[in-house]
Amino acid sequence: MPFGARFHQLNEFIICNRQLLTVKRELVVAENELRTLQDTYNNKQDIWIKEKLDFQVSDDWFLI
Repeated sequence: MPFGARFHQLNEFIICNRQLLTVKRELVVAENELRTLQDTYNNKQDIWIKEKLDFQVSDDWFLI
């Protein structure tokens, strides 16, 4: 294979690898953002459940 063709192949390979690395970095960032969002949602859900249980307990106290 002529040098020019090999050089072109190598250049295309390097470009594809750079694009792949960029996509992998973007995936890691997206996964981290989703994990943070999930943690936030779970924490809020725990708070809401605790508040509801506390409210139910305080309502039951009035029924005694």
